[in-house]
Amino acid sequence: KRNKDNYILILTSDFEFILDDNDALALGLEKPYSWDKASETEMMENLHSHLSSLDSNLDVMLSILTSSNSGPNEVEVNVDYYIMRTNAPEGESTEFRGEATLILEEDSGYWYLKKWYDNRKNGITNPTWGMLKYEFVQ
Repeated sequence: KRNKDNYILILTSDFEFILDDNDALALGLEKPYSWDKASETEMMENLHSHLSSLDSNLDVMLSILTSSNSGPNEVEVNVDYYIMRTNAPEGESTEFRGEATLILEEDSGYWYLKKWYDNRKNGITNPTWGMLKYEFVQ
């Protein structure tokens, strides 16, 4: 619960999650498709409830690919991710893979997440983090 609450605290008031265009098309959504902080907060609440009620687990691994300043108080971080969702007691699992571009904004010495662009990784057919999130944003 604490991780969920801390994640929500680092989102800027104008936070935006942008779903990969191919995912938007696969879901029959207009592209670009995005949601705001309120929807991201709802998604986290729903995901946390789902994981708790089913005794499920998410293992997340991130690798930083690049980072660069994109403005006076902004940095762009590109990450490669791998997520394993395991549903207990059946033990069935789903792998999610992709890349994300995160725009972080500094305010009063603290860094906040302003934008999250989710991207399919070339040659990978696994669903993306955005597809996982989309299950719980509704």
